[in-house]
Amino acid sequence: MESFSGLCEHCTTGYALPGTPTGSTVTLDGTIAYFSPGSTAHDKAIVIATDIFGLPGGNNQLIADELAKRAGVDVWPAKPALRSSLWDKIKLYCLILNWIPFIIRNRGGVLDARIENFTKSLKREKKYEKIGGIVITLAATDLFSTVVVAHPSPPGASLENAKKIKVPSSWICPEEDHRLNSFRNEAEAFFASRQDGPAYEFKDYKGTTHGFAARPNLAIPTVKDAFLESLQQTVAWFSRTL
Repeated sequence: MESFSGLCEHCTTGYALPGTPTGSTVTLDGTIAYFSPGSTAHDKAIVIATDIFGLPGGNNQLIADELAKRAGVDVWPAKPALRSSLWDKIKLYCLILNWIPFIIRNRGGVLDARIENFTKSLKREKKYEKIGGIVITLAATDLFSTVVVAHPSPPGASLENAKKIKVPSSWICPEEDHRLNSFRNEAEAFFASRQDGPAYEFKDYKGTTHGFAARPNLAIPTVKDAFLESLQQTVAWFSRTL
């Protein structure tokens, strides 16, 4: 069920992935950032844009490590975070309990600006020729050469923003996702109607809910399989279009 804030229960819940991050913490334009180096190409990179609550534990780092290993390019989470301490978790619960001012501070335009500045810093300091993003609204800009849209959250998740995408896009679609499902078919039909438009694909994952590609419950076989397939979808897309 979706609240009047636009957030469903899956926007603020999730599971920590097992494992230990293997990347490193570096300083980028005066900001501490997590960096997972690729094994083959260092003129390209992938930026992972998390939602306003971030990812639990080290999920963003672990996913970055896996993408860097499989795709062979550098990967940067746009909102880096170390594994959560007990105090971090307490603060997160307090944020959720007092979500109104928190959401205002982290509304879509603010987050987009942070990700935009982060990506521009990457291009400036690391001299990347191409950057792929796991984003939606910024796919309407010249920041990214290609994107993966993984069950986007509001306010970015909309048909209006989908129609503005001007780069190749690959969509990871849960079976249960009220916001995405409200415009998913229309978005695909719109892309199909564009003559000489950028490449696109939509892949549906049965038995999944919003957030499964970022914070899955691996104890459920269907969800675990879908999570692994979504990783492979992401790797294959960036390998083909980046």
